[in-house]
Amino acid sequence: MKAWECTSYGAPSVLKLTERPIPQIGDDDVLVEMRATTVSSGDSRVRGLRMPNGFRWIARPVLGLFKPRCEVLGTDIAGNVVSVGVNVTKFRVGDKVLGFAGAKMGCHAAYRVFTPKMPLARMPEGLTYEEAVSIPFGATVAVHFIKDVELNPNAKVLVIGASGAVGLAFVQLCKHLRCHVTAVTSSPNHQLVYEQRADRAISYGPDYLRKLDELFDLIVDTVGAAPFGTYEPFLKPSGSCVSVSGGLADVLKAPMSKGKLISGPVPLSQPDLDYIVELTNSGVFRPVIDRIFGFDEMHEAHSRVDTGRKRGSVVIKSY
Repeated sequence: MKAWECTSYGAPSVLKLTERPIPQIGDDDVLVEMRATTVSSGDSRVRGLRMPNGFRWIARPVLGLFKPRCEVLGTDIAGNVVSVGVNVTKFRVGDKVLGFAGAKMGCHAAYRVFTPKMPLARMPEGLTYEEAVSIPFGATVAVHFIKDVELNPNAKVLVIGASGAVGLAFVQLCKHLRCHVTAVTSSPNHQLVYEQRADRAISYGPDYLRKLDELFDLIVDTVGAAPFGTYEPFLKPSGSCVSVSGGLADVLKAPMSKGKLISGPVPLSQPDLDYIVELTNSGVFRPVIDRIFGFDEMHEAHSRVDTGRKRGSVVIKSY
């Protein structure tokens, strides 16, 4: 099978198209033929070894000294089930599915094995592969963190980095919970966040926080724009700050903050994926696609993500 391997850390040019054996499945596994995948911000960070503040010194021991241990990147997949283990009853050959491999990656290949601990679900009705694969990364991250806070109707939420896959998921899910959402993004993306029902849009800039004239129940920083101390003055006494890409200082501070700061890695969760698929089927959640590239355009797709200006998901199709 064809697969893109990350041969070292660096620019998109370090990615090489190679041939690998089609992986074998165990008795409890499912083999998925990839029809679409994404290049997420996580893929870009791992490939370029661009880590949040404080994490760079431990990145190589964790990820790999000279290149990622997971040579094939890719966190999301949408495709067809082509083989199932003898113990698998939930899926059948021919099912259209979407899955989230998370830090295990491996989806930038023609086939990916999903074990029982890796979230996999049937695709929502009426979606293309490209639309379906735009769901897992951003939406499961947002669902994970939203579960850790109590958001009442009319709660005030500030989403920083609101036009990326994670940010747009936060906007949509918080609006589903009937919150008042202020979105921080670049000026050209104001229309996009309003289409996702944001109540207010504020442009990035050196003084964007000065434009805030209210306190928030929840502040979400999806891009690691600033440490927790920058946002704390804008929180209500009972409010919380979610740092999706927080630096080491915030990650260490979070357990001692009594719920004021929430950060850290996002675990794989089948219930979270099932929940977002249910919301998609009911029309509550809508995936947003930035651009679609061919499988042979992986370098171009990574370059697009590297700009930091993608709107929603950058998708790779296999056909």
